[in-house]
Amino acid sequence: MFSFVITAIPWNAQIEDQAVHCTDIGFGFFFVDMYTHKAAGDTVSVGWTWEKLEAVRIAYEFTFFAIWFIISTILLLIFLRPRGKRAELRLA
Repeated sequence: MFSFVITAIPWNAQIEDQAVHCTDIGFGFFFVDMYTHKAAGDTVSVGWTWEKLEAVRIAYEFTFFAIWFIISTILLLIFLRPRGKRAELRLA
C-alpha cells in the first residue's frame, strides 16, 4: 500500500492533467498503458508523445515494484532477526 501511495501521488501530480488529459476519470492509475488512453480519445500536452508517456509509465511501475521489494525485504529482516536472551545464546 505504501509503495502505491508513493508512486500514485507523484503520477497524478506530474503526469495526469499535466502531460495527458484523460477524458473518462479524474484520478489516474500508472498501471494502465498509454495506448489504452490513446484509444479512449485522451490527448497529450505539447512536448509529450505517447511513446514518451509510456516510457515514463514503465519507470513509475518499476519504481512501485522496487519500493515494494525494498520495504518487504526490510520488514522480513526485522521480523526474522534473532531477539532476546535466547538469540544471544544462539549467536555465542
